[in-house]
Amino acid sequence: MFMGMGRLILQVVAADGAVLIQDASVILSDENNVVLYEFTTDETGHVPEVELAAPPIELTEDPYATERRYAVYDAQVSAEGYRPVIYKGIMIFDQSTSIQVVNMHPLTENEVRDVEIVEIGYHALDDPVEPEQQPADAFISPRILREVVIPNNIVVHLGRPENPAANVRVPFIDYVKNVASHEIFDTWPEQAIIANVYCIVSLALNRIFTEFYRKRGFAFDITNHTSIDHG
Repeated sequence: MFMGMGRLILQVVAADGAVLIQDASVILSDENNVVLYEFTTDETGHVPEVELAAPPIELTEDPYATERRYAVYDAQVSAEGYRPVIYKGIMIFDQSTSIQVVNMHPLTENEVRDVEIVEIGYHALDDPVEPEQQPADAFISPRILREVVIPNNIVVHLGRPENPAANVRVPFIDYVKNVASHEIFDTWPEQAIIANVYCIVSLALNRIFTEFYRKRGFAFDITNHTSIDHG
C-alpha cells in the first residue's frame, strides 16, 4: 500500500507536438490493470490533472532502499484517425508532478489499427552500473573553443557503440531533460539536481566537441548506454 501521492499531467499530440488532439479517449490504469480514470482530451490535448498513489518521498533519498521508489501507471489512448497507443510504465513520485506527452501517429488508408506499445522502462537508479573504462586514445586532440556553444541537436546511438542500432537526432535540450529524468530523482534537493544537470550537459558537450565517437568512425555524438555515457 502506497503512502504518498503524486500528480500526473497528460497531453495527447501528433507530429511531435505540432498537432493537439481533441476528443481522444484516455484510460489510466495501475500496474495490476485496474482502471482508475477515464477521460476525453480538451482542445489543447490535455486531460484533467490527477492524483495518483506513490511510495513515500523518503525512499528517493535513501541510497540503501530496496523497494521501488516510484509507482508506475499505464495510459491507453485512442483517437479517430490515429493508431491507438498504450504508454506503459509512467513513473509517479510522491510530492511531484509527472508530465507525460503521448505522441500518436495517423492511420494511413486501409492500415490495420494495431495497438502501438511504448515501454517507458525502468529508472536508471533502480539498477546503477559502474562506468566502463574508455580507451586512452579517446581523449586526445580535443577541439578548443573560445566560448561555450550549445548545439541545437545531438545525434544519439540507441545501443552500445559497437552494436548496430538506430541513430536519432534530437534537440539538445530534450536530450538533457530525458537523461535527467531517467538518471536522477526530482525529489532530490535543488542543488543536487543542478549539480547533476551540469554533469549531464558537460559530458554531452565533451562528446560532441572532442568528436569522441566521430573520430573513431561512428556517425553519432553519444550513446544511450548508461555504463558508457549517461543514458
